[in-house]
Amino acid sequence: MIRLFKYENCAEYSDYPNDLFRSDEYAVSFDFENDKVFVNDVPYKLSGLLHIQGSGSKSNSIESSLFQKIKTNVKLAFQSLFNC
Repeated sequence: MIRLFKYENCAEYSDYPNDLFRSDEYAVSFDFENDKVFVNDVPYKLSGLLHIQGSGSKSNSIESSLFQKIKTNVKLAFQSLFNC
């Protein structure tokens, strides 16, 4: 599943199937200069695209995002512990 966040309000999003960009069901176009992707004429943030359930690039998946956050928090905790 691919989650796209609305361009004007990133608190709103829509979930699409993994084959969104190959599917004939959706009209998809890109505006790379303005960081937009249009799905059926609805603008979404291109940089806000997240792959869910391990699909797509590992660097742009929810699992990787959560892992990076935890890793950073653990690293900061250890740095604080040894700096005391």
